[in-house]
Amino acid sequence: MIAQALPKIFEQLEDVKKDASELRNFTITFLSLLLYINLIIVNTDAEQILRIAPVNLPLLNVPLPIISFYGFVPWLLLLFHLYLLIQHYLFSQQLFLFKKTLYDVRVTEKIRSHVLKNLGHLPFLHWMIGEHHVLMQAVLTLITLVCLIIWPLLTLLWLQMAILPYHSETLICWQRATILLDVLLIGWLWTKTLANNDSSTTWWKLGGRGCYHLIVFLPYLLWWRIVTTFRTSGIVTPTTLMANVKTSWHDALNALALALGLFLALFLSLAVATLPDSWQERWLSAEANSKPLDPSTLPFWLQIVDGGWDYYGRFSPTRVAFLPTAWLHEQHPKTYHRTDTAEQEKYKTLLAKGATQCVSLDKSPKDDEKPVQNPCLMVPPWLLPRNLILREKVLTATIDPNLKPELEAKVTVHLSF
Repeated sequence: MIAQALPKIFEQLEDVKKDASELRNFTITFLSLLLYINLIIVNTDAEQILRIAPVNLPLLNVPLPIISFYGFVPWLLLLFHLYLLIQHYLFSQQLFLFKKTLYDVRVTEKIRSHVLKNLGHLPFLHWMIGEHHVLMQAVLTLITLVCLIIWPLLTLLWLQMAILPYHSETLICWQRATILLDVLLIGWLWTKTLANNDSSTTWWKLGGRGCYHLIVFLPYLLWWRIVTTFRTSGIVTPTTLMANVKTSWHDALNALALALGLFLALFLSLAVATLPDSWQERWLSAEANSKPLDPSTLPFWLQIVDGGWDYYGRFSPTRVAFLPTAWLHEQHPKTYHRTDTAEQEKYKTLLAKGATQCVSLDKSPKDDEKPVQNPCLMVPPWLLPRNLILREKVLTATIDPNLKPELEAKVTVHLSF
């Protein structure tokens, strides 16, 4: 029987190697597209968005309208990601069938090892087979998840965050739609890829059951472990419960990790990467804005993002935002004590990096009577600003002569208030 099964095994092996080679080539093409898009996003700056200047494609040096690029590319990326997930799904079903055939036939361990070592050079394939030691399996897991799930989803989020300074609600909603669809595709198609019975519903049910077993049985096992520490006789080992926990933690961990990752992506897109004065921001800060802003009574989920000094040397906030939004996308004021040497060093460092000083809210001409104030800086956002942050070069002679008077007039009007 082994002699009859070997030709079938090696025939399937050749099919798997051929399909793995084609899938590897398309995966490399997709990753090259991701890198290409990332390079364009990196080269997009605030001045370019302000002037609605075209983006230049690296290597090709072909200009594209910036708004069209950020509106069209997310959908193009979604289409390529869908095709990539479908290809991996079809290949995984072929791989499950090959693995079943290989283990159903009672071949020697030497033959099985030879077959598994000649599967090709696709990390996804070896990750699904799972025949490597723990460290290599962890590396294969990281490579597979980053290339197929994390990087594409992060690129879609980056496209949304990079164009926030344009302040177009329509464009942001257009991009949110691609992220929502990509999350749904991952939750459905990727779980079908991992399920050997071709059912995403079953995969999620196994994950839910695994979580239930951990919640119900794990406390009992911990209690049993504590009891057996002090009493060594007359205690029955809960072998059934231990078996349930051991078989469930892997399913539970996979389901929880995927669910939390997809939820985080939606949270960043819908609640964090928002425009100023959007409905999300108004809803989150409705209670705080219903009364005079007081830093000592602000809810923990809000952060001051704008303010200045009044006549009496007190800092008065004028605008707040959702804490993650303020951290990622907003300048926010930060005061530094004059008597603290360490804080003064931080103040000088940020000032040298381009941080601006907080504005004064006082209209009184009696500047000599003002109390001494602690220095205050508008700290730049950590990642991507959602408002245009421009330097002095915008108003220099290098700017379009037709744009310079308009910008100067707007700045003059803003400073006069």
